[in-house]
Amino acid sequence: MRQLLFNLYNFHEDWAYQHVAPYITPNMTVTILPFSFAANQITADNWQQFYGEQGHYYDDLTAPFKAFGIPNSAISLINYFTADPDSLSSQLLNSDIIFLTGGLPDKTMDRLKKLALKETLEQFSGLLIGSSAGAMIQLKNYHITPDADYDSFSYQEGLDLITEFAIEVHFENSAVQQASIQRVLTETTIPLLYAIEDQGGLIVDQKVTAIGSVQLFQR
Repeated sequence: MRQLLFNLYNFHEDWAYQHVAPYITPNMTVTILPFSFAANQITADNWQQFYGEQGHYYDDLTAPFKAFGIPNSAISLINYFTADPDSLSSQLLNSDIIFLTGGLPDKTMDRLKKLALKETLEQFSGLLIGSSAGAMIQLKNYHITPDADYDSFSYQEGLDLITEFAIEVHFENSAVQQASIQRVLTETTIPLLYAIEDQGGLIVDQKVTAIGSVQLFQR
């Protein structure tokens, strides 16, 4: 498996394009898991309004892949409310790219577990891309920094994929972010933390390559 970790759906922009282009080619298939939504926002009744082809988020989610030449016909957005776990697991394992969207990481993990997809993602051998929440949950253990969605700091369980480092997403060098970074480096055995700005990301492919605006903190 190769992994790309970002904050936003902007990894087709100039700062990232040349680094990402070797990993995304026009003949690939993409399965997008938009499972990071708030329960009071997305429901079974209005899912199409947000993620259908005419939906509010559709263009933003698919634009990066189209920029690398992948057509609409090769991109699937999965409806959490109607997904069949067995067929979805098969689809994921046969996809070239799986994309995990931004939003609420703990809710994403809850939904992956409810559909019995955690082990499927851990067994995936293709390209796994995540933005914000979708990047955070690629770590076996990740932390949540207090923000508009979360009142307090916490440690959470993610996918059993990355254990060598931690990340701080949407890094703006704020006091609360600095406090979280120091807490992680002090309280855990993780030696490295990458603080990723909104025009930054990580490529994990045998080694870790930081692209764009990323700061490295070490214990």
